[in-house]
Amino acid sequence: EEVAKRVEVDGIQAWWDLDAKEILGDEADQYVKVPDTLDVWFDSGSTHSSVVDVRPEFAGHAADMYLEGSDQHRGWFMSSLMISTAMKGKAPYRQVLTHGFTVDGQGRKMSKSIGNTVSPQDVMNKLGADILR
Repeated sequence: EEVAKRVEVDGIQAWWDLDAKEILGDEADQYVKVPDTLDVWFDSGSTHSSVVDVRPEFAGHAADMYLEGSDQHRGWFMSSLMISTAMKGKAPYRQVLTHGFTVDGQGRKMSKSIGNTVSPQDVMNKLGADILR
């Protein structure tokens, strides 16, 4: 949260200027600040290689399912498919399931940054838990 605040004020340069000890204190020595993200979609799309392939019980097998919001069709799903197909000649998943989003009265996705969210606890207190299922 602190990093996000700094980036909001100073832009992305805040990440490069940040001393990890300012945020993590004595635990900073346990982490490495990585400066080499090629591309967020390339990095996330290649995670199958570092998650599934390194586990002997999963090696050579695709994930049963990738499950995300519909905004990932041209993001994580596509980058994973392209990278895995280039590397292995096959998809990293057997199936993809996407879900929609809860929207407000204007059809906008509920978002903390927009400020149009509803507290699930308030909904449950007023209407019961079944309304959220």
